[in-house]
Amino acid sequence: VSKAYREADEGRYLMERSLAISSTELLELNRSLSASRVELAAERDRLVAIFASLGDGLFVLDTQGECILANPAAERLLGLTCAELGRRDVLRDIAGLSAGAQALAEARIDDDAEFRRADGTRIPVSYAITPISSAGNFVGAVLVFRDIAERKRALQIMERERRQLLDLIANAPTAMAMFDRPM
Repeated sequence: VSKAYREADEGRYLMERSLAISSTELLELNRSLSASRVELAAERDRLVAIFASLGDGLFVLDTQGECILANPAAERLLGLTCAELGRRDVLRDIAGLSAGAQALAEARIDDDAEFRRADGTRIPVSYAITPISSAGNFVGAVLVFRDIAERKRALQIMERERRQLLDLIANAPTAMAMFDRPM
């Protein structure tokens, strides 16, 4: 009977020791997991702040070109909320591209395009589409665009003034000559 008690005590001791070691390891893993959650939340918050503060419009699109995310600048420039943009084919409905999902698989830049706003008006934009890959697989794309209306107005004014200057020179009643600095 003493031998059985001793063996049971030894077994109990080994089980308690094993449980204590496992408990310590689990507590350490839990602390590590909690620290990782805090770091991950901070990183997520930082990325959300960056996404929201971009001055250019930005869409995250799925493999079919449907809107997954839109930043506030995209909403403001197009007059559509993220909920209204949700699951729309951005390439077709807003950018007017008929290439569909194939247009997302390769990087594309267009410095003189037009996007359609919610009210049907058009906005001149410069845009870039960049595919997103994960483990070598195409999983979506990022579409970044900028309103270039002010730049286009400035170019039109400069062109009009250039034409006026050329007109003035061509129709001047006196002879003119233009020299550079060294004559």
